[in-house]
Amino acid sequence: MHCPNCGADLDENNVCPYCGYEDEKSAQARHQKEIDGIYEKIAKILHTPVERARTIILRLFIAVAAALCVFAVVTVGTSIYTTIGPDHAYEDQQMALSSLEECYQAGEYDEMNRILGGMDDSYRAVYDKYTTIGALYKRISDAERDAAAYTERIKQGSKFPDLLQYPLKNLFWSLNRCRELEENGFVYDEESVVLMLTEQARAVLKDTLLLTDEEICSGMEMQKEEDPDYMSLCEQIVQRVQGEQP
Repeated sequence: MHCPNCGADLDENNVCPYCGYEDEKSAQARHQKEIDGIYEKIAKILHTPVERARTIILRLFIAVAAALCVFAVVTVGTSIYTTIGPDHAYEDQQMALSSLEECYQAGEYDEMNRILGGMDDSYRAVYDKYTTIGALYKRISDAERDAAAYTERIKQGSKFPDLLQYPLKNLFWSLNRCRELEENGFVYDEESVVLMLTEQARAVLKDTLLLTDEEICSGMEMQKEEDPDYMSLCEQIVQRVQGEQP
C-alpha cells in the first residue's frame, strides 16, 4: 500500500515512514485495542478490595476518557489529512514539474539539478525524465572539466595516466546510457537532448583526450564489464597529449 501524500510504501502498521501519514482504519483499530485493554483491566480488579478497586476504577475511568478524546482527535485529524493532504501534494508536484520543464526546455540543466536536489520526493517516477537527463548532464560536464584539467597537467610533464580513469569512466558510462535511452525509443521525447549530450561526450573523448572512434567504441564495451580497466587508453592519451607517437 502506498502513502496517498508522498507515494512511499507504508510499513506493516500502515504508517508512512517518511511523512507520518497513518491509515484511518489502522488508527481506529489501534485506539480501539487500547480501550479494550483498559476494560480488561477493569474486569480483573472486580475481586479486589473495595477501596483499592474504587481508586483503580477512577484512574481507569480517566484513562478511558483520555483515550476516547485522543481517538476522536486522531479520527477527525486523519480524515481531514486524508482529504486535504493529497491535494496539497498534487499541487506541489505540479508546480515542481512546471519549474523543471521550464529549465529543461531552456537547457538550464544546472538549475534543474539544483531544484531536484532540494526535493524530498525527487525519486518518484514522475520526475524520471529530469533526473535521467540531469544525471547525464552532470556526469558529462564533470568529466569534461576533469579531462581538461588532467590533460593540462600531462602537458606540463605529469606521467600519471591513472588520473584519466575517472573522466573516461563517466564518459563511457554516459555514452552507453544515451544508447540505452535511444534503444528504449526515447519514452520521454528526450531525443534532441540525448543526442546533444552524446555529441558533447564524444567531443571530449576525441578533441580533449585524443581518442579515435574505434577506441571510443572499445571503451564503451569495456564499461560494460564488472571492473573495467582503462589504463591502456590512459597511456595512449598521455603519449598523444605530450606529442609522442602512439
